[in-house]
Amino acid sequence: MPILDPQHDFGHAHEDAPDWSESYYFNGYSPASDVGFFARIAIRPNEPHVDGFITLWLPDGRSVRLAHASATVVPDVGSPTVACLQAVRVTPMTTWHLSGSGCSDEGCAVQLDLTFSALTPAIGVDAQGRQVSGAAGSAVLGSLGHGHFEQSGCWRGEVQVDGERWRLEGRGNRDKSWGPRRSDGAHGMRYWRWFSMNFGDKVHLGGIRVGFDNAAMQRGWLSRQGELVSLRELTLTTRLAADGLSQAHVTLLARDKAGDTHTITGEVLRCAPLIARGHEHMLIVEGLTRWHYQGLTGYGICEYAHQTDAAGRPVVPID
Repeated sequence: MPILDPQHDFGHAHEDAPDWSESYYFNGYSPASDVGFFARIAIRPNEPHVDGFITLWLPDGRSVRLAHASATVVPDVGSPTVACLQAVRVTPMTTWHLSGSGCSDEGCAVQLDLTFSALTPAIGVDAQGRQVSGAAGSAVLGSLGHGHFEQSGCWRGEVQVDGERWRLEGRGNRDKSWGPRRSDGAHGMRYWRWFSMNFGDKVHLGGIRVGFDNAAMQRGWLSRQGELVSLRELTLTTRLAADGLSQAHVTLLARDKAGDTHTITGEVLRCAPLIARGHEHMLIVEGLTRWHYQGLTGYGICEYAHQTDAAGRPVVPID
């Protein structure tokens, strides 16, 4: 799995496609305070459009969402910021600062001040301007972007909702992608399953499985004590919640390049929808998850995205 250099933490030269996007994503969870979050800022310079949000999971079971979008004030693709949420690159590939304030969709006063410190390098791929072989690779380039990386780290800071404060000290991930984002199925994409996991400071895992009409792409990575292993095959078993759409329990079998299989199970603690520009044709469910792997317990995200039919049901059954 390639490690990307610091230039990819900045903005990329954008092409002419109207749906070209530079997207910044962050998540984290603090077991001590039982506070978690996921956030995204996406800049689409050719529309032009920028949108950003953060969803907070609170100890009392509530989730609150702070969001903003603009077609008039659009930042440079390397400077992710909207009126209510700012992500500042302190040291490329090492430290980011996430801050924000405003009134949530639920009418709550929200403030946050969080700092991310990397525990792994940026693991991903840059295919911008390159030829990609295979149906799955071509479909990914046409649907999800030309480049992508993930990075595990520590979060420290504080969040406030209606004046009530919680410390957030835990682990999480950040994720960055660039290129055209087309989730309308024009390139045959039907679903994706994405995972981020952190077991303390020394063991981390990321993976994705994307399904198309005539192909599938599955890949991932495992970092143990600083040693990186590529994952080639991801097999899933999902138990759904009562709504028949949200993931409740996940068993993941991940086979590495040496042929060894890693078994990870996850209990989804809370779910919330990911609502963002460019994904209007997808139902995306973000699951805050407690993971178990080889005697370790960790936390992270399992994100399930489905193309839906006219009745709002996934066009591909959830495995």
